[in-house]
Amino acid sequence: MNGSKIEENTKEKRYYDGRSYTMMGELIVSEEICHRMKTQTRYTLQPIIFPSCIFILFYYIVTPYLHSDFLLLNGLPGVVILAASLMVIVKLLLYTKLEKSETRKFGSLLLGTFCFLIGEILYFYQQYFLQINIPYPSVADVPYLLANLFFSYFLLSSLFSLIIRKGLNPLSIILGSSVAIFPLYLIFSSAYNFSINLSSELDFLVNSLYYTFDALMLIPALVILLNLEKKDHFIFHWMFITVALILLVIGDVGYTYFSIISESLIEKFEWLWSIVYALGYLFLGIGIYWFDRIKNILEAKKINTFLEKDEMDRLKNLSEDELIGDKRSEYSEHIIGYQKFIDKLEDFVQRSKQIKILFYDKYWLGDEKVRVILDEIQQRAIVYPMQINILLPINQTSLENLISYTDNRNILVSFFDRPLSSNSLVFIFEEKYVAILDRKPTSGIVDNNTVFYGLITNKDTIVESHISVFEKIWLVEKAVNM
Repeated sequence: MNGSKIEENTKEKRYYDGRSYTMMGELIVSEEICHRMKTQTRYTLQPIIFPSCIFILFYYIVTPYLHSDFLLLNGLPGVVILAASLMVIVKLLLYTKLEKSETRKFGSLLLGTFCFLIGEILYFYQQYFLQINIPYPSVADVPYLLANLFFSYFLLSSLFSLIIRKGLNPLSIILGSSVAIFPLYLIFSSAYNFSINLSSELDFLVNSLYYTFDALMLIPALVILLNLEKKDHFIFHWMFITVALILLVIGDVGYTYFSIISESLIEKFEWLWSIVYALGYLFLGIGIYWFDRIKNILEAKKINTFLEKDEMDRLKNLSEDELIGDKRSEYSEHIIGYQKFIDKLEDFVQRSKQIKILFYDKYWLGDEKVRVILDEIQQRAIVYPMQINILLPINQTSLENLISYTDNRNILVSFFDRPLSSNSLVFIFEEKYVAILDRKPTSGIVDNNTVFYGLITNKDTIVESHISVFEKIWLVEKAVNM
């Protein structure tokens, strides 16, 4: 789901009521957000990637010819890059702040990055200060393997989430599974070497654990990468993270395989695998950094603040059947009564070809009249060219109720998994009108005594605010869940 039916990378400018928007895949996004993302890409992302890659290649290829001691500093770039990544993680946790759903999603990735930093520090210490040319196996493998465990969990859980939300290309599964055969083959190779006494029990155990985790990481990483929209700024971090973890798998397989063949071979080519590791760390850090940028650009922390203030304003201005207009044809109609609101809503549904619907509360999905309106929209979307975006909280009920809508390429459904300070139902028509339905139970439950009150308005400040919130929730969830 989440826009899988619409051709990816589609971008075209549209104008609604004098405001400029860009069609990005499945959602019309304001030009302001698009411009900020492009600016961040041009002035922060690109200046980090290319100079860093050039420096890594120069460090490992050129500097060893200047002095032989540089061979004992192979772990230094990894320590520096992962330390910088840790600073980004600290900012993400303490300043930008993650929602609980985001912590569940990325927590294992962040823990794995921290473990890799510990492993790199231990490896560097043994190689440079203790003068051990190839510290493998060593105490550094404990945090390395723990990191791979966290990364395996992160990738597998992300893959299962992607299957539920969007579905997968079968060819990506076949390709990912076939490539992962090689690490599994190396397990049997290590077992054979152990059986003929060419390796110790410790070597066999450590190598087998690496290859097992490598296979568990490689399959989901490749499948996820092959199912991503390649030119979408809001999932760039997923591309960097999956490529990074694939590079780390390649580094593990190459490093351990060379060490199995002979110690002299791994000493001769350690610099090559150090390049692969360093690039993996770099892309991993960039992926974490880019997610932090997205959170800041979309101002995710301010969404609940707006929702609380907006609901208070509606309650303050509420008066029964009040119609406020002016000579500029702006109006705000406050409505008390469920049926009155639904009657007004049906008129807008009949006249609109571009609709956004935001369910802040799963309660509305079980409402019979709301279901009738959704069914009517679905039927119209079959006959007429329409653009319908539906955003709702994820749960089993919403998945079951909305599953049929995903068969229509004109209807795009996305789910959010975060607490929002509202229980409203919001419709946005043609980017010009917004209709908001609230409920206020007189007791602890919604019953016959519940008061329903609504607002239908074309006032620019209100319409633009709700369009902005819809876009931000949609895009943040896309950044979290692909």
